[in-house]
Amino acid sequence: MPRLPRRKTPRAPEKTSSRVSTRNGRQVIAQDTLKCIQAVVEACAASGATEESTFYAEPLSPLQPFSGNRTKNPVLVVNSDAFTEARRLLDKYEGAKGSVTVLNLASDEHRAGGWLRTLSKTQVSMQYPDLPSPYANIDALHNQKEEALCYSSTLYSTLKPSWFPWPNLGQGSIAGGYSPGVVVFKDDFDHDCADLPSDQWKVVSAITIAAPRWPKLTADGQNFANESDLEDLRGKIRLVYRMAAHNKQRYLVLGRQPIAQDTLERTEAVIKECVADGATEDSTFYSEQLSPLLPLLENKVKRPVLVVNSDAFTAARKLFNEHQDAKGSVAVLNLASDERRAGGWLHSLSRTQEEALCYSSTLYSTLKPSWFPWPNLGQGSIAGGYSPGVVVFKDDLDHDCANLPKEQWRTVSVITVAAPRWPKLTADGQRFANESNLEDLRGKIRLVYRMAAHNKQRYLVLGPMGCGAYACPPKLVAHEMKSILLDQEFSNYFDQVVFAVYSKGGDGNFPVFKEIFKGVNV
Repeated sequence: MPRLPRRKTPRAPEKTSSRVSTRNGRQVIAQDTLKCIQAVVEACAASGATEESTFYAEPLSPLQPFSGNRTKNPVLVVNSDAFTEARRLLDKYEGAKGSVTVLNLASDEHRAGGWLRTLSKTQVSMQYPDLPSPYANIDALHNQKEEALCYSSTLYSTLKPSWFPWPNLGQGSIAGGYSPGVVVFKDDFDHDCADLPSDQWKVVSAITIAAPRWPKLTADGQNFANESDLEDLRGKIRLVYRMAAHNKQRYLVLGRQPIAQDTLERTEAVIKECVADGATEDSTFYSEQLSPLLPLLENKVKRPVLVVNSDAFTAARKLFNEHQDAKGSVAVLNLASDERRAGGWLHSLSRTQEEALCYSSTLYSTLKPSWFPWPNLGQGSIAGGYSPGVVVFKDDLDHDCANLPKEQWRTVSVITVAAPRWPKLTADGQRFANESNLEDLRGKIRLVYRMAAHNKQRYLVLGPMGCGAYACPPKLVAHEMKSILLDQEFSNYFDQVVFAVYSKGGDGNFPVFKEIFKGVNV
């Protein structure tokens, strides 16, 4: 039975105030993977493992017609890491060995997007001018699918330096690499990249292709502005399929883009079906703080603030089921990007809350290109959008974004506000170093509540603003959201407030918000 070379078991460092250490934790995994690659490949050579690969610098020739008869299988859309799904296919189908290929959604600039690069302070400030120094949350910028694949396998050694860079658009861009013998020997990020038992190691092939990078879009954001960019995209997709077929790969694991494309293609029809329930692509952008609310003098039953480990739209659908008067009165907070619509969900595979909402609903069509970008901090940053008629017609990512039965579709409003991005923190990492950043956070929170109240939304599904990739301290954010919610200005405006704090294992931000909102009623 093959064994990994003797080494210290990699583990992430203890959580500290330094966000650099989080990145270093990923580098520990990366360095451990690199140390193991040669031994792992040698151990699995009999199963086809190899560090060799081929770069295709131009489109492949068309395939010959396939005349055989075969059973048609449905295309599956699953909420899974690509290598995890590949392992499942190999376990399920006896004939899959040597025939499973995984699409590596790659960088055409650097090997694995630069997962091993250590950037100097000067390089960071030049490449990412909005980030605070030093280093900031570089980890948040390097968590794409390609890098996740490299952490878990021997893929990195097959991505040859001579390939890079190659053109992203235009002449020479229909290109990519084929790695026939990649060994998956670690689990995915949801399982801490733990070493797999050697009897669970799998050998797969990988197709490395780079999608068009931030192409210019039409005014509505639904199409490429340049026909040539669309042709490049089609050429890249065709190359993926031809590369798999030319290399006799019969089981393909692709990316999450099919979910996004299906949602986009159905959005217009879904809205038309739900017009009577208030569905619309219309939305409003508030470029400044709203006026304070007038006192609401009425006696109402106080309900506890709920903190649930759930997708935000799933929590919203539950409110409809529990409250007969919820129709037309449920608002969901979209923890948004102020740089790009939905953070670029059509071009990357990060799993932010905003992107999860877009996969399941008509939200994306209401996020207008004219809104973006807007300032994240300082003047003009207390801003956001209100989408009054978003239809939720798919389940959440944990349920594979499955189509919901028509009777379970729900129309909600969505409040789009961006939290402070990578604010400079105090030495203990618990507070903002700059008082002005704290005031901006408070202004954004107040805008969320005012936007809901001004639009007569009485049921709120909120979330931990900025406590993910934007690196805001969870305890601070929870205390501020609580304090402002209990401000006399908002008394009696809301019937139920739910915080949807998704956590795969029930840890992370969830227990923080659970504890701080314990016993709070509105």
